Amino acid sequence: SHGHGSAETKLFLTCKTIKNATDAARWWKRLLVSLERDFFQRALDTNVKNDCSAPALSRDQISAMVRAYTVEGSGEGAERKLTLLATVQLGGRPGELPYFALDNMQWDHTNRFPVVTLPMPKVSEHKVSALTSGCDQYQDALLALADHLALDPFRSVHDPDVSQWVLKRLQRTEQAGPAITNIIRDLVPGESKKWGPYACQEIYRVYTAYSLRHYVAEELMRFLPIEHAVNKLGHQGSGLTLFEYLDGGEIGKTVPASIVLAGYTPGSTGYSPSRIGLFSPELNALAELTVDPLKLDLFINQLYCIDSASDPRMFNAALTKTQLQDGDLRLMIRACFASQLMYHEERTEKVEMHTLRVKMLEIYREIFGSTSDAHKTLCCWGKAIRRRFTIDNLHLLGPTRHLQPGGSGDVTALVEAITCLSEAFQEMRINSAMEMRHILAELALTRKEVTEMKVLFASVKEEGGIEMDLEPPLPEQTYPSAALLSATANPYIPTSAATSAPTIAAADTSSAPSCASASAPASAAASTSSSSSSGVQTIMTNDGSSKVTLGSLTVETAYLK
Repeated sequence: SHGHGSAETKLFLTCKTIKNATDAARWWKRLLVSLERDFFQRALDTNVKNDCSAPALSRDQISAMVRAYTVEGSGEGAERKLTLLATVQLGGRPGELPYFALDNMQWDHTNRFPVVTLPMPKVSEHKVSALTSGCDQYQDALLALADHLALDPFRSVHDPDVSQWVLKRLQRTEQAGPAITNIIRDLVPGESKKWGPYACQEIYRVYTAYSLRHYVAEELMRFLPIEHAVNKLGHQGSGLTLFEYLDGGEIGKTVPASIVLAGYTPGSTGYSPSRIGLFSPELNALAELTVDPLKLDLFINQLYCIDSASDPRMFNAALTKTQLQDGDLRLMIRACFASQLMYHEERTEKVEMHTLRVKMLEIYREIFGSTSDAHKTLCCWGKAIRRRFTIDNLHLLGPTRHLQPGGSGDVTALVEAITCLSEAFQEMRINSAMEMRHILAELALTRKEVTEMKVLFASVKEEGGIEMDLEPPLPEQTYPSAALLSATANPYIPTSAATSAPTIAAADTSSAPSCASASAPASAAASTSSSSSSGVQTIMTNDGSSKVTLGSLTVETAYLK
């Protein structure tokens, strides 16, 4: 009845602002408090439940649901498990998940994981969250994203004017909350015919999509200071004037919560680890196995159906040859592929993600050939990636981590990390030994070839076909024949001793006259006997020595006691 913009209208509308101190605002506050008390008392009188919020899920229950959809292994199952893990990692608000799009993703080079910028329609703001690797495959949001991208049946052609929604099934529903609730309740025993074979005994109908948000709140309040929990759960900077003074730092604020929600719990006395992020698996670990990086990129393109119709942000410059550098999401795609390789052997043993594993084996045989064992090779790659992943994230396995009651999970993880380091050094030693043997074999082969070449050139030289000297000439020497030595053998020396321990010295008497003058007194002092046959003069002494002279050649033998 009052005119638009009148003083009475403005005064009445002040009651809608909780911080106003007008008479209308104070009246409105008293009215709300009175209504709340009346409703509460009426509920007590009629025995009606006041709090109808869903109970919180536990970490084990969420892992059980993700495991069920992993065993099922279809494209829809991969999308469902990504929905569960993304809801947890992005703060637990179901209404924000439909806006999860590739357009809103980027790769953080500092922490080496992908981050997502999501709109918050309720307050018309944006928030930044991370999709990190987990302490196992059932808490790994990056692995769930990789499986969904590889098996997504709703692949569309890239259009820069149209958003590339990741969870396309949520786009078909009016509200995401009921859709996520159905994903949870379909695993209740006897609830769904399609998903009944994969039902989880620990899941009940009381759980809804908001049970995930309550889990996030409980988990963050247990292990983090309240400001990190509020920043992850609430609206951007809601209730925290402290964060309003930060110009940027959105990714740094989300790192502690992302680490906790990935299954890595910090110290029991507050947040003790440093703000180093949870690094994603990397294909660089395959460099030590000398895997061709271009073939790996071909593998990635076929696995995720990346071609000219895909988002250029996923392109590889070396393959497309239309860009000067890789797309800014190419590192994210490589990290996704590394995550799948890291868990390939474990999934094979547990018979999980069968469709994806078959697809990976077929692509491997097509690119690398069918001569090698594809499964064995992928397992070998996965072990190398896991070693590097464990080493990169040792800061999350240190003594400051909280030990779970009655368990030794962190100690086991630390021992596994040390074991991975030991295996890496052992493999390096084996590889070095193998390379050394290879070098020695190549050297022996080279020596053999050089020897053959020498023989060849020598034969050519003897035939007069080439004039060259391979080695410096040796001085010409004349040696007695075997018949001559046997004919002049010393009778005082046994045959075995004569052949094993004689000392033979050959000298030219014309060039060493001092030897004859020096031996003359010794010959006079000792008893000697001499004989001559066919120009050969033999002088024998009583001590067992002898001297044989043939022309200018003199051979002396001495008896060794």
